[in-house]
Amino acid sequence: MHSQRAATIVKPASSTRMEGVARRLIACITRSVGFVFLLAWSATSAYGFVPQATDLKELQKQAYQLQSEREWCQSLAVWQQIQSKLASGDSNSRLKVSADQNIHLLKYLCEQNENAPATSESVEIKGDERIGKIDWPRYYPVGRVIRSSAITTVSGVGQNRNWLLSGEQHFISTIQVQTETKVIKSTNEVVEVEITFADVSEALILSGFKLRIDIKLNPLAGILFERARALAIRFVPGTVIVEDFVEAATLVDPALEKTLTALAETFGYDQQAMKVHGVKTEELAGSRFLVQYRPRFAMTKIKALDDKTYTNEQFQDLAVSLGLLIDSYVMPNLNAKPQDRWSIDAADAVRVLNLGMQTKAEGTVQLEFQQERTIGEEKLARLHIVPGSDGIKAVGTGPNRGYQGTFLVQSGWVNYNLDDLFIRESEVSFGVRDEYLPPGSLLFGTTSIRDLEIVSRYRADIEK
Repeated sequence: MHSQRAATIVKPASSTRMEGVARRLIACITRSVGFVFLLAWSATSAYGFVPQATDLKELQKQAYQLQSEREWCQSLAVWQQIQSKLASGDSNSRLKVSADQNIHLLKYLCEQNENAPATSESVEIKGDERIGKIDWPRYYPVGRVIRSSAITTVSGVGQNRNWLLSGEQHFISTIQVQTETKVIKSTNEVVEVEITFADVSEALILSGFKLRIDIKLNPLAGILFERARALAIRFVPGTVIVEDFVEAATLVDPALEKTLTALAETFGYDQQAMKVHGVKTEELAGSRFLVQYRPRFAMTKIKALDDKTYTNEQFQDLAVSLGLLIDSYVMPNLNAKPQDRWSIDAADAVRVLNLGMQTKAEGTVQLEFQQERTIGEEKLARLHIVPGSDGIKAVGTGPNRGYQGTFLVQSGWVNYNLDDLFIRESEVSFGVRDEYLPPGSLLFGTTSIRDLEIVSRYRADIEK
């Protein structure tokens, strides 16, 4: 009987070893892939989804939207959420700087809202015998509209880790205040004016080389008032740290485009080429107030004319920042002659000095009548601002409270219109005894500063 044996295939030893290696390799890959998925699942379960840059941008937009709606505490919570998601040295460090700046401001505003009831008006009585000696209707006739522009430039060289650039950088910081003041009532007993803040902002430009400063204030007085009248635009109080003009203009606030366009035109820069590090818009931007004065007292009432509310402390800070009577204080004696000298309080000259809306000025400024001259159809008094050794103290208010510095007047002048009794234009150059860099400033944290120049320029136009 023929027997059949099962066929047996004998493999070479080398082939057997290769199959074993392949099996182990496949198993290793399978375990590795599974481990990666396990890590991802574990991270998601333990820490929640870690947002990408786009999600952080959405949080940023949400924070700015809440700021535009004046929901200070809610916006603070969102910024703190952003801050917690940004680790030290994160690639989104510009966003981290924005978060730090806005948290500083919003902590103050949130605390104000929680600790003091918001109100639509505040009363302040500040004794001042000079008020009763002013011929109110002559300085401030009913119907007069004063459009003023003040811009202070702080330029120099320095270093700052918040700039996200290594080594020294040339910088120009600009503080802009654009206002429109309309005289509603003017008698020897009371004066009422309506003031609109068309722009209250700070911008910081950085460069690896020295930037040209050639400010043309003439057209600036009318550039931004359409912005204040466009009530549909919601301003975003706070700080935006950016890389260029385009980003700043389109990120969250359309109103920024107006500010930066004016800034570019003022300095003669190409908007697209501007290296804007940051833009800070103050809470007052776009706000309207009715301000009342009475004889023997300075300001007696401030009333908000829009849908915004303020605490009494905020109204108190605003009162010392307005300087609405500056036209009467600068030229109190209309019979003054060349070589005559007189002093005014720095607080009364705050619009010309323009140290910032969250800053009050203390000290005195001495003026000297140099000459009377006619330019075009205007009869102007040229006043010399006398340099002083005592200096002007800048004292922080609001979120900058507790910080102060000293500015020394180096030179300055005022052109005063003798027919219509108002300051046409002025310029003041400062030196610094003690640096004033509060946390609310875009220059906060700057070190090794040199070649520092500070110049405040002011110009006004009127409608009779």
